[in-house]
Amino acid sequence: MLLDDIDTEIVRILARDGRTSERRLAELIHISEGTARLRLRRLLESPVKVKALVDPNKVGFPISAILGLRTNLVRLDEVVEKLVMHPRVNYLVQVTGMFDILALCMFRSTQDLFTVLQDIIERFPAVKDIQTNICLETPLGHFATTTPGSLSTQVAPGHGLAEIDLWLIERLVENGRLGPRQLAAAGSISEVSVRRHLKRLLDDRVVTVRAVVSPEKIGFPAVIICGLKVDLSKVRNVTAKLASHDHINFVTSFAGVFDVFFTGMFTSNREIA
Repeated sequence: MLLDDIDTEIVRILARDGRTSERRLAELIHISEGTARLRLRRLLESPVKVKALVDPNKVGFPISAILGLRTNLVRLDEVVEKLVMHPRVNYLVQVTGMFDILALCMFRSTQDLFTVLQDIIERFPAVKDIQTNICLETPLGHFATTTPGSLSTQVAPGHGLAEIDLWLIERLVENGRLGPRQLAAAGSISEVSVRRHLKRLLDDRVVTVRAVVSPEKIGFPAVIICGLKVDLSKVRNVTAKLASHDHINFVTSFAGVFDVFFTGMFTSNREIA
């Protein structure tokens, strides 16, 4: 858990820019640089991870979808353990309700989507049904995590990413605070080249580096995942209002079972209600 207001403020700043320097943290919070360094080190050892999140469209994955899976409950844990490492899955959660698992995935094409669905059905006999919900417009939570190796194959033409770009992204997914000198040493690449490519990735918002922390670690033990049916003429108005809510961290319009889908974190079930 975060200890006090200083911890909370450090996490808040890193949630906006995970590469904020220790000196800048000290300036913003009005503490010494040594205190900022010690606090940050302690936070990164336990509740907080700083990692790169990618814009799926800019790394060759223009289609995002949320798959709702019904499974044999006896084998649910087995399915989750294997599916969470699938290269197209970037978020997965067990739920109650009309599905047993929800998986946020990204795909290179409709053919890629079809192939992955076939692969899941063939590899996971415990999966009884899959409902596919295509994300249309995502005003909040546009960036996604990636699994190791998911970007290692050739990116679709026209995205302008070189092999070094993909390598840098995968290193930053593991640790978003790695500096140009550390990255250059790890890849036997010139520091000048690393700085140039890293700057472009960040300036073009191919990646954004942010603090990632489990909601319960910062006082939000109640998490909601909600699908809404909405008057289609008002979908954009609804998603815009949801995106402005302090406790909601992902919103998208859907083509599928629901029209709008969102997730949020709260201090209690009463607050959800």
